[in-house]
Amino acid sequence: MSSFVQNSQECDTKGGLLSTKSIAAVECCEGYANELQYGDLVMIYLNPNDIRHVYLEPGGIIENKYGKFEHSDIVGKVAGREIRQGKGWISVLAPSAELWSASLRHRTQIVQPQDCAIITFELGLKCGDIVIEAGTGSGAMTSAIARAVAPHGIVHSFEFNKSRVDTAIDEFEANSLHNIVRVEHRDVCQDGFPSNLKCDALFLDVPEPWHALPHAVKVLKPGGSFASYSPCLEQVQRVCAALSQLGAIDIRTVEARQRDFELRTRSFPSFCGVPSESEYSYMKEEEEEQSLENGKNSSSFTCVKPVSSMRGHTAFLTFAIMPRKMILSAPLIYDDEIKQNDEDHHDIYTNNKKQKIRD
Repeated sequence: MSSFVQNSQECDTKGGLLSTKSIAAVECCEGYANELQYGDLVMIYLNPNDIRHVYLEPGGIIENKYGKFEHSDIVGKVAGREIRQGKGWISVLAPSAELWSASLRHRTQIVQPQDCAIITFELGLKCGDIVIEAGTGSGAMTSAIARAVAPHGIVHSFEFNKSRVDTAIDEFEANSLHNIVRVEHRDVCQDGFPSNLKCDALFLDVPEPWHALPHAVKVLKPGGSFASYSPCLEQVQRVCAALSQLGAIDIRTVEARQRDFELRTRSFPSFCGVPSESEYSYMKEEEEEQSLENGKNSSSFTCVKPVSSMRGHTAFLTFAIMPRKMILSAPLIYDDEIKQNDEDHHDIYTNNKKQKIRD
């Protein structure tokens, strides 16, 4: 069975054996250098906006605008090949955390690739680490963490929604991540983390992460790394205040914006004849010769421009390091002041809503 965590050999993962093909470490292994078989997970790529994942099965068919492609045409091939049929084609790629996040069905808002890369780097994840994640959601970030700590690490992921837990367990099982990722139904903000856990890094993606912080410091090893994913700036303020009171150091918040550029070849009219090489040294010689042969009084250039539409704000990422001595005896500031602020904001929202209804 193929998945995100690939290894050329099966190896011990502190709780089981790792599949010879999996999603977590495609880049560093040779599992997908072999011929694809039924049951393997592959990524079907048409363009950056059309990526889907498929589990190869007998009698299976992939349909797109180019026609129908049978799974039997893919079996026996090596990942990275194009499968052509008539005038149509598809690219069959080995799975990765990035391609999986682009193809999975979103049950919740997922951590975008640009944020995922920063979180993984700032947490300092490496093979063998034990990581706790609160907020499994659609499992995109979980898969990325699993790839970083594979094959000897463990990811303990907690989710308060039972249906999302069941779906995530099934997906991790299908992707052969079940020996690395352990999903549990638990509200960590209210119930905390299991007392027997200790982790090297901890990641929170929950609506009110400040409520989970007193529990987080109990399971995070001294000097461990902490990260929080918060869409709103008000969440960041409360998280930073709680971290500061708990004695965390190197508290930082960043925001990642991704801006894509596109390359296009454009033809522009030459009002003074075909331009010389001295005037346009970057013009391709073959394009100039072709222009002369066709009698066209124009020049072709490769232009670079930003994509007209781009993804805006995704989230604020807060990072911190937990020192050896934590301040756990003092009550957190949000127990009183933030609770009062919540009540004040609720009153203001209610009054504004009533005013709009009257108007």
